[in-house]
Amino acid sequence: MKLVIAYGTRPEFLKLKMLIDQLKKNKSLELIVVKIAQHTLDDEGYPDVILSIDEYCADRISNIGSNILQKLPEIIKDSTHLLSQGDTATVFYSMLCAFQMKKKCIHLEAG
Repeated sequence: MKLVIAYGTRPEFLKLKMLIDQLKKNKSLELIVVKIAQHTLDDEGYPDVILSIDEYCADRISNIGSNILQKLPEIIKDSTHLLSQGDTATVFYSMLCAFQMKKKCIHLEAG
């Protein structure tokens, strides 16, 4: 199984950190951690891929969405599952991308 985990903001990373640590111990699981870089945060060593977001863009949601929809397909093309946590933009666009590519989608509730 190849799992991609996508998160976008500091609170989501903090919620996922323990899960990522546990999943990294599973040798039969191929794991790719993707940071949708909406916040600057201390997550060194966790993301395998960082999708840059223009912080000063006038239309931030469109910028986040277009970056995810353009860049994420290449990252998840060989995966079996996508797990996303948290903020609305990251979850919506990453799940839309995965759904269109017929990947199994796992959403962790933000609350």
